[in-house]
Formats: sequence, structure tokens, C-alpha cells
Amino acid sequence: MNRTPPSGETNGHNIAQTDIDTAPIKELIAMTRALTVIFEEENQLLSAGDAGAIANLQAEKNRLAIAYATAIRTLASNRAGANRLDAALMETLRGLTGRFTALANDQRNILQGAQLAHKGLVDAVVSAAAGDGRQEAQAPNCPSKPYDAAGGRTASPKIGPVSVHQQA
Repeated sequence: MNRTPPSGETNGHNIAQTDIDTAPIKELIAMTRALTVIFEEENQLLSAGDAGAIANLQAEKNRLAIAYATAIRTLASNRAGANRLDAALMETLRGLTGRFTALANDQRNILQGAQLAHKGLVDAVVSAAAGDGRQEAQAPNCPSKPYDAAGGRTASPKIGPVSVHQQA
């Protein structure tokens, strides 16, 4: 026997709830997941001192970042609809956003540490170039190991020999 649901209901669900387009939030969840994977990989590469390998991830990261910003604007433009979205979808998005934000903060800390190390290295090279060339180039801001997400140091970096050639 085929029973027709009462007006306003479909299989026990309110039509107003099922008429909400969930595609934008699902797209945002997918983009957040993909960006999170990229940030995890970039952070691992940075912590290992392999910053050059990150270049391979940039095109996809840029594409996803643009799509992410568009999805955020789309959701924000329909705030009333977004407020009625399924609680499970919203909770999934909140959890992913928290992880994504933590990874972005970790990356910022790693990059700040790398920037400090780079400045120290440049200062040491400039100092050695200004001297007689026989002194060992050391600077207090030049760590012997790269920084991790917490701002601490990790394993020794993959740095080759550095020489300064001064022409007369």
C-alpha cells in the first residue's frame, strides 16, 4: 500500500528542511578537507627542511583557496538557509575548520621560524663578507635546525656549504 505523507512532510521530514540546498556546505566541507591535507603535507615538508618540494602543491592550493573563498561567500549570502542546515553537516564543518585553522597557525609558526633562520644566515654571510673571510660565520639568530609548528627546533636542515666570494 502506498501512503501519501501529510502536507508539509516527506517520509517524516519537514519539507522546509529538505528543500535547503546542502550542496554549498558539502562543497565547502570537501574543499576544507582537501586544503587540510595540503597544509598537513606542507607542514611536514617544512618541518623536514624540504621547502622546495612545497612548490608542487601551490597550484592546487591556490585553486582550492579561491574555491573556498567563493563557497564561504555563497554560504554567507544565504545566512537564513545556512542557519537551517543539518546539524551534522555543520558539526563536520566546525571540526574540519578547527583542524584547518590549527594547521594554518602551525604553518605560520614554522614559516616565522624559517624567516628568522634565513635572516640569521644572511646576517652571518654579511658579517663574514665584511671581515677578513677567515672568521667562522655565526650569528645568534641563525639556528642549526629548522623550526617545527610549535616554534621548537627539529632535525638538522639540508643545507650545503656556503661560501662568500669577495671581488676586489
